[in-house]
Amino acid sequence: MKKVLFVCDGEHFSKGVFQFASFLNQREKILLTGVFLPAVDYSRQSVWNYVSAYEGIVTVPELFEEDTEIINENVKKFSKLCEENHVDFHIRKEITFSTVEDLLEETRYADLVLIGSEFFYSHLLSDKPSDQLKQVLHGTECPALLVPEIFAPPEDIIIAYDGSSSCMASIRQFSLLMEKILPMPVQVIYFHENKDNRLPDEDDIREYLNCHFSKIDFKILQSHEIVSLNTWMTQYINPILVSGSYSRSWISRFFKKSFIAESIRNHRYPVFIYHGLS
Repeated sequence: MKKVLFVCDGEHFSKGVFQFASFLNQREKILLTGVFLPAVDYSRQSVWNYVSAYEGIVTVPELFEEDTEIINENVKKFSKLCEENHVDFHIRKEITFSTVEDLLEETRYADLVLIGSEFFYSHLLSDKPSDQLKQVLHGTECPALLVPEIFAPPEDIIIAYDGSSSCMASIRQFSLLMEKILPMPVQVIYFHENKDNRLPDEDDIREYLNCHFSKIDFKILQSHEIVSLNTWMTQYINPILVSGSYSRSWISRFFKKSFIAESIRNHRYPVFIYHGLS
């Protein structure tokens, strides 16, 4: 059994996230812990967010509007769905939660946190993730899986590989968590600007993945062969993307923006992210 966090912010109860949790539970029993946060007044967010040299982006607690009625309704909905789908559950109901840091403390004692993509995007008109999402992805102490609202069971695993420590941390956690739950084809992609026909530490990554998955294909793509990762991924019907750190990195040299930000914004497929612990 694994402990999985289900995150609900105010009125944003993600059906897609719950469907994914139920999908996991059908394959291996989980304990689904519901974390219910107060709603956020995003209209005032840009005014009250400030930057601390020590803490990074900090959200002033007063921006979180506690709405007991909405939270209670979401707790009832969560409990009912868990009972109907035979999911073992626990409710972590903290009306006093006021910052993302409270959520991050919960991730220390979990195997996986499930977050709806729209959870952080419903209020945004810009094309970049919110500060809250950045805080979660940078600060989570367990892997995060961002799930689109329209759920479909994954059919292909796409691993964005670069040989970095954060990438391997993500692959390792995904393998340990999902190898029995998602026994499906694995496509490892590596983007390179030179005519290099080998992956970084190719023998090692092949050996490792062969220990966990039975059908693996490795593909090296040159920078001139692809403009957008999401365009390239349209060849897969229902993929799940596995990546390391959220921050701009190696692959961003080939794309104008962070490819993970692009993938999250696309809302079409789940994105598994883990940066490892320093």
